[in-house]
Amino acid sequence: MNYLSIKESRNRVKDFDCGNSDLNAYLKRYAYKNDKSGIGRTFVLFDNDKPVGYVTLCSASIDFENTPNNIKLPRYPIPAIKIARLAVDKKYQNKGFGKELLAFSLEKIAMLAQFIGVKFVVVDAKEESKSFYEHFGFIPLPTNGDRFILPIEIVMRARGH
Repeated sequence: MNYLSIKESRNRVKDFDCGNSDLNAYLKRYAYKNDKSGIGRTFVLFDNDKPVGYVTLCSASIDFENTPNNIKLPRYPIPAIKIARLAVDKKYQNKGFGKELLAFSLEKIAMLAQFIGVKFVVVDAKEESKSFYEHFGFIPLPTNGDRFILPIEIVMRARGH
């Protein structure tokens, strides 16, 4: 198993199918364009030559008004890194690869957080993915039940940074 950037792997993902047409289309049609324009960085996990899954990371912010009340923050947009897409091919689902992609993402985010200001990891979870993110400590925002956050301090401690 190894990770390749979408730049290195864009011609090798045509058979990817996670069961969600939007996530499939993103990988096949938009991930490379977004990477090239600096909008998001996509990494594809391969098993030999077969795409197992992918994750896209990008910068984000959260409006102060949307953050949990128990976290003391300044009253302006709070910097975050977003897991914009995370998907696993149907042939590899329920085998721990979602967890592997999340761990890879959090490691990259922890490394970045040593150099840039980041307060949260944020994800907009589809209904079928909410329990996955909750299992790993993400909490839904009080103003948007589809948006989940994980404080960067938790990521840094877990990653030994």
